[in-house]
Amino acid sequence: MGGRHRARGPDHYAADVVSRRVLLGSGTLVVVAGSLGGLRLTGRDDDALRALGVRPRPVPDPADTSLLTRAAGEQAVLLGRLVSERAEDDPLALVLTEQLDVLGGPPVPADTPEDPDAAETLARAVALAGRRREGDALAAVSPDLGRVLAAVAAGLAQVALALEAA
Repeated sequence: MGGRHRARGPDHYAADVVSRRVLLGSGTLVVVAGSLGGLRLTGRDDDALRALGVRPRPVPDPADTSLLTRAAGEQAVLLGRLVSERAEDDPLALVLTEQLDVLGGPPVPADTPEDPDAAETLARAVALAGRRREGDALAAVSPDLGRVLAAVAAGLAQVALALEAA
């Protein structure tokens, strides 16, 4: 028939067909990669690492970092307003200072935001900041940060009540 045709031997056949070992190895790799990806997407990868005896390193969520930065910035602004209207050793200033320390201390001066409630009275500004912390506590990814922000919100509500009563 025109062309030369050679008989294929067993060596040639093995090169054309995927071996069982390669097929099983590839399948196992796909299952493992899919499982790891699924654990990562569902947030259960830390649990899997702990089950294997590995202690995962916590990485803060970027959304939590921005919540914390904003809360510290607003707290610094409120503290500045309170100190300018009252004394630095005022008990309410000490409360706001302790809360600022819990939030990580004052932000870098360039990062300090403008006072969102500058036109409000100090008591109203503190109450509004407390409500924002309540919302931040609910929005926090980390349960620990949520608890801290909720505690700060409760403290701000108490400071607002004390300022209104004064």
